[in-house]
Amino acid sequence: MHDLTAGSETYLELDADVDAAALAQWDPINVTDPYDIKIHFDGKNHKIKNLKSANCNYAGFFGVLNGECKNVTFESCTVSQNKNSSCGILGGYAGTNGGLTATVSNVTVASSCSVSSTGTQPCGGLVGIAANATFSSCNVAATITSSHSSGTSSDQGCGGLVGKINKTSSFSDCTFSGTCSGTRLVGGIAGWTSCSNCSFTSCSNSGTVTAAKSGDANGERCGGICGHIQDGTTVTKCANTGSVTAQQQSAGGIVGEIKSGYINDTNSNLKAEVLNCWSKATISCQRVGGGIAGRCAHDAWNAKATDAKKTSNITISKCIAWNPSITATEKGDVNGKGSSGAVVAYTYIKNTLSDCYRLATMEFSGPYTECNPVDQPNVSASSPLTEGVQDTYCYPWHGKAAASGATVYSLATTLGWDTAIWDLSSAEPTLR
Repeated sequence: MHDLTAGSETYLELDADVDAAALAQWDPINVTDPYDIKIHFDGKNHKIKNLKSANCNYAGFFGVLNGECKNVTFESCTVSQNKNSSCGILGGYAGTNGGLTATVSNVTVASSCSVSSTGTQPCGGLVGIAANATFSSCNVAATITSSHSSGTSSDQGCGGLVGKINKTSSFSDCTFSGTCSGTRLVGGIAGWTSCSNCSFTSCSNSGTVTAAKSGDANGERCGGICGHIQDGTTVTKCANTGSVTAQQQSAGGIVGEIKSGYINDTNSNLKAEVLNCWSKATISCQRVGGGIAGRCAHDAWNAKATDAKKTSNITISKCIAWNPSITATEKGDVNGKGSSGAVVAYTYIKNTLSDCYRLATMEFSGPYTECNPVDQPNVSASSPLTEGVQDTYCYPWHGKAAASGATVYSLATTLGWDTAIWDLSSAEPTLR
């Protein structure tokens, strides 16, 4: 495979399992700009075992995936990185910022695999960075660890599948069930989207997701599906039954932080949406923990915004926060406060927040938890969040308390969730 030449297009198939135990080091295939080795790889449902790729540009199997990878399982494979280069079991990139595309489908990364990085670039169970890429029916159960200490957001990103998304990409029917631990921008499926027009549909996390402080980087923006999403991104029909911990702030059962623009704002007018999702994650953070989402305010801590003519483009609707507990350990200083809430931890008062339920027995602990005693089932531009006991940093939204005896199943039925997507035959919905 290393004889592939620049500019070539090649179709490759496995006709048996491959054991790479005899190789001390696997050098990735496509690592030289303009990354024009195009590969269509079909594993034919075989396994690649004991692959090792360490401390090289775009560490992983492909390096930069330009083309397609499908129908393959990776077992007992290890990728480690100490360079300023992204990495993952498949490689550093899927697709490129320059327009090359990638499709990844029916790829499994077993629990015996691991990805670790001390370098200053994102890492993920499949790839470090996605750009113009499509992921479907991928399942990762590996251990993913990023421990670099850079305080620069653009260097961060750790995800069960992908660390960072640079250009329009989509994820459907993907799962994560391993352990994902990074510093900033950490998610069960993706660490963060740094671009518009991304989608996460019918994805789930049952693993452990943690954002831990390291050096100058605070442990923040951590979510069961995504750590951080931008305007134009949608998260629909997703579930999280794992745990979410941020040692600093912005932890959410589905999304840690949502940053979007305003309607009629020349800078951004694309929506960011979380729809028909549910979480029963245990949420733990220093501050700003939400059952579905953490901080949802594009003006940082300006919940009221500065221009009354502008309306928020963030929507959270028909979600179920079944989290047993939300724990915020401390309040922080005057520049670090932030509330925690049953559905949304900290919200702009004109976000569209509608038809969401919470577990009535959800336990709150720590300062700034449940600091708004007002139960307001729906919030919108025409009906802004009613202020309770508020200050600049205290704007949670709790949705509606579920009735005694209600189950996630009964609430999902009430909300009209699609039974072609969800199996509603038991107390907790599962994706088909």
